[in-house]
Amino acid sequence: MKKSQTFSLLKRKDFRLLFYVQVFSSFGNWLDVLAINALISFQWGLDLRANAASVIVMFLPYIVIGPLSSVWIDRYDQKKVMMFSTLFHVMVIFGFFVAPNIWVLLALIFLKSSLASVFEPARQSSNRKVVPNEYMAEASSLSQIVLNVTKIVAPLMGGVLLVMTKPQMIFLIEGIMYGMALMLIFKLPAFEKGGQENCIAKASYWVDFKEGFSLIRSNRLLLSAISITSISMFINFLYDSFFAPLSLSLGLDKTGYGLISSALGAGSVTGSFLCGTYTNWRKNPLRFMSIGRIISGVFMLLVGLGCYGFVHGNLLFWMIVFAMIGCVGTALFVPYGFILTTETPANMLGRISAFSTAIQSASSLLAPVIGSLLGKWLCLASVFTVSAVTFILLGSVSFFITNNKKSYEKKNLVKEQA
Repeated sequence: MKKSQTFSLLKRKDFRLLFYVQVFSSFGNWLDVLAINALISFQWGLDLRANAASVIVMFLPYIVIGPLSSVWIDRYDQKKVMMFSTLFHVMVIFGFFVAPNIWVLLALIFLKSSLASVFEPARQSSNRKVVPNEYMAEASSLSQIVLNVTKIVAPLMGGVLLVMTKPQMIFLIEGIMYGMALMLIFKLPAFEKGGQENCIAKASYWVDFKEGFSLIRSNRLLLSAISITSISMFINFLYDSFFAPLSLSLGLDKTGYGLISSALGAGSVTGSFLCGTYTNWRKNPLRFMSIGRIISGVFMLLVGLGCYGFVHGNLLFWMIVFAMIGCVGTALFVPYGFILTTETPANMLGRISAFSTAIQSASSLLAPVIGSLLGKWLCLASVFTVSAVTFILLGSVSFFITNNKKSYEKKNLVKEQA
């Protein structure tokens, strides 16, 4: 098994700057999750419809604004795109600080997500320009580590701050985070525009827009990776909001709920690190993703059987199970990021990234509704059991339709030699 140094990329100044830009922007992006809900529910005393509306306007820009803006992201200087989107981010967060009512807050949430849907494809395109091909696996691993850590730490910190202060103070800290990201972006060098002149010379915006879909359709590996990831995200969100009642079904209390959630997050971070350290999966990342789906499904099946009462375990047992689900689950996202960046020309990465994010965001909106209906129609255990079986089927099918390993290795070797 080939071993590499996951953090060796941080020795490269340009990547190090982009890495810390992601750290601060991702931390700011997740810091206000609890603060927004606290502002709506506790400070303004609104009902669940307002909370649901905030979730909808948060995901909608990724489905609409991201893909529509992706052509311009590919055409123009990604450093400037990141700079202006982050600057406006700071201004929007200041709006959160003084928002007088729910309607203004919803508009600001929509603007914030719109800016994020522009920023992230630009950041990924910038990464592609500063990371050599032989380090793409490590870059994808580091990016996933940042995402997993900030998704855990930032809301936790936001929750602690809510105990001590008002939601507005959290928005202020969030604005400072984006401000620090902005200062780092200023230090980035001007990126080469390799291939972008061709984009500008295209006949129309829609020609460039359709070109992204054409690439996805014509590239079997890219299409398969996006399909597997999108379906997996849909399955994840079927059960993602049911961990609290799940804990009760497994015979755990509030402490157990917190610990299995922490184990899931810790497993995700560990898996991201291991995928960046041991990179032999690069020879056939799609098959690696498929095996990860099968193993995740097996562990998830244990959870479903535990809800039915067929599997019994103490707190430690369930912490190990969820840690494994999180760890093996990363067998999807790190290789997916690797495929996305290596199979997409640098001048089209903004479009491909935005299109794939749009599909995943649509899953984030639809799956919880279907999951809740499934839980009411059958039972909570059925949600986890159906998710587990679907994971196993998805992994099995994708495993058998994966490109022949030798042909992929040959293709990869030709790319590296070129």
